[in-house]
Amino acid sequence: MKLLTILSSVYFFILPVLAYDNLFIFGDSLSDVGNAANIQDLNHEGRWSNGLVWCEYLAEKLGVDAAFSSKNYASGEGFSAGNINFAYGGAMTSFGTTSITGILSIDEQIYGEKNILGHIIAQDKGFMRYGANFGSNDIVAMWAGANNLFFAGTILILEDFEGTARRAANDMLANISNIISSGAKNILLLNLPDIGLTPCYVNDPVGKANASLFSSVFNATLQGGLADIESFHPDVNLINIDMFAMFNEILANPSLYGFSHTSVALLDVYNNSNMPSQEEASKYLFYDDVHPTTAGHSMLANLIYAQIPEPADYALIFSLPTLFFALFLRKRKRD
Repeated sequence: MKLLTILSSVYFFILPVLAYDNLFIFGDSLSDVGNAANIQDLNHEGRWSNGLVWCEYLAEKLGVDAAFSSKNYASGEGFSAGNINFAYGGAMTSFGTTSITGILSIDEQIYGEKNILGHIIAQDKGFMRYGANFGSNDIVAMWAGANNLFFAGTILILEDFEGTARRAANDMLANISNIISSGAKNILLLNLPDIGLTPCYVNDPVGKANASLFSSVFNATLQGGLADIESFHPDVNLINIDMFAMFNEILANPSLYGFSHTSVALLDVYNNSNMPSQEEASKYLFYDDVHPTTAGHSMLANLIYAQIPEPADYALIFSLPTLFFALFLRKRKRD
C-alpha cells in the first residue's frame, strides 16, 4: 500500500508526440461533437457528456485540428477545414431505421445519407463529399455498435442479442473494408466495453446479462474478422483498442484513475439547478447511464494514445495510471 501511494504521487512521465495529418471520426454518441445534440442537463454544447469527448482530447494529443461537427461542411471544403467528425448520437453500424430520423449510420457517415430504399440522397453529409481518399498519414477512428444493442429485441430489429451482436460486428468489418478501399492506412478501432457494467443496468439483472452477452459476442466476432482483414491488407496499420479490458481495469481500480463513483452517474446526483464543482464532477466515471463524463473521456484518450504507434519524437506528458495501463495491455497481449 505504501509503495502504491508513493508511485501514485509521481504523476508525470514523458511519452511520444505522434505526427499524423488528420483524425477522422466515425461513430455514435460516444464520439459525437454536435451532429445529434444532447439536451440532457449538464451537457456541454450538445455533447453527450459534461465536457469534451475522447476524440477531442486525442486530437489535441496528436497535434491535429479539433474535430468539429461534420454538419459545418461548406461546398468545396477540404480536409484542412477540420470538419472531420462524422459521428452521430444514436448511430447504428449500418443503414437502417436510424436514417429515418436523420441519424446517419456508420456506412452513411462514409458514403452519405440514404433514403428508405438505401439510395444515397445527400453525399455532402459523408466523407465522400471531399471527393478524395484518406491520406497515408491520416488516422481513421471507428467506434460503434452499442446502439444496435439498445434497439435489439424491439420491433425495429427482430433478432436475438447474439444475432444482433454478430450482425453489428460484421457491419463494422464491412465499414473497415470500405474505408480501406478509400485509402485508409491507419485505422483506430475501438471495440465495445462491457455495457452490462454501466449504470444503465445497475437495477436490471436481465438487461445486464443481455448487454454483457451482446458486448462479448460483438467483440469476439469483430476480432475474428480482423484477422482476415489484416491478412488481405498487410500495408494497413490496424490499431485495435480493447475498450472491454480498458473499462474493466478502470472499474476494478477506480481510485487509481481518479474516480470515486462508477455505478452512479453524474446526472443521478446533479442537474442544471444543482451544478457540481469541476472537482466533484471529475470523480464520476459516467455522465449519464451509458456515457462517460469528460473526465472519463480524458482518461480514455490518454490510455488510447499510449497504444498508438510512435512515428515521431518523444515529447508528451502523461499520467502514471496511463503508463500502468499501457504496460498492463502490452503484457496482456504477450500472454
